[in-house]
Order: sequence, then C-alpha cells, then structure tokens
Amino acid sequence: MGITISHGAWESSYYAFDRWRQHIFRVAGFGDLRTITEYFDPDDEDDWPGGVPDGTVTHDLRDEVPKSNALYPLFDMADSPGFDTDEDERPSRSKGMPALASSLEALMRRYRDEWPDDLRACVEDYVSGASRGRAYIRSAALPPLARALGDLLKEKPEEFDDDYRKATERFIEGCRRAHAIREDLIAQ
Repeated sequence: MGITISHGAWESSYYAFDRWRQHIFRVAGFGDLRTITEYFDPDDEDDWPGGVPDGTVTHDLRDEVPKSNALYPLFDMADSPGFDTDEDERPSRSKGMPALASSLEALMRRYRDEWPDDLRACVEDYVSGASRGRAYIRSAALPPLARALGDLLKEKPEEFDDDYRKATERFIEGCRRAHAIREDLIAQ
C-alpha cells in the first residue's frame, strides 16, 4: 500500500513521500526531518541504518518550522487527525477520534460564540479532519505552499535531481488544481 494525495499531487509509496518531505525539509534549511519528534522513530532501519547516532536530539516541529511558514502544512500532515497507512506501523492516532470529534462538535455548537477565535478554528479543524479520517492541507494554505515549493525549485535547482524535481512539480500542480476548485488536498 502507498499513499495517494488528491488532485494528482502524489501517488506512490509512503516511503517515497516521506523521503521527498525529508528532502524538502533539508533544502528549505530546516535540518533533518528525521529528528523531529513527530517523525522520530529510532527503530526505523531505513532512517537510521546502523542505529541512531549518539547525541541525536529531537525537536518539536513547531520549534523548527514556524506555523506561519508556507511549507508548514506539508510537514504537519502526519500530525493531522486520522493519518494512517498500511505501511505506517506506528500506532494510529485515530483510535477514539470519532467519539472525541462528536463530543467536540456538540460543545462547539453549544458554546461556539464564547470561544476565542483561535480555539474555535482549532476545534473546527480537528472535527473536520476526524470526520474525514485522513490527513489534509486546507485549500487556503495551498497557494502559499505551491509558491514556496516553486521558489525552492528556482532558487536551489542544484538540490533537485530529476525525480525530486518531477515530484515537486507534480505536488505543486496538485495544490493548484485543488485550490482552483476550492478543495483541500487530502491524503488517503
């Protein structure tokens, strides 16, 4: 099994998608995605052939990539509600999500006007993602994400071999297609 991202943005193995995101993370100057707490798996032989080097320190994604950065949604997808693939053997975060989402939705209907905007937006995103049961990037985030990826291709062409360049161009086009019809990009 692999991962398919809507609007033709991606269709390949989860391994290839993970490697592509690692590459984008590094080229964008954020360091090593494998050391981000949300991705860190010391038992992954593909990530750490021969084991994790001594002194490896993990970091929270939000400490490395500001949430305001246009690339942030690309790396936050794994942390979205319900993201899971057959190849991803880490424990699924989706257990109990429907009940939690339902409870949050009921609370939101009842107390919506009393909640601060940022809390309401966070809960709405969680409920929306839980109901879909998959990772996604909101439509509004797609144009800045596509621009940021395009800028990386233009500014650092030497960092992209043919495969990474084609994958990045395809992802950019998927972002544009989804946004053109006001849809989110959804991983399945």
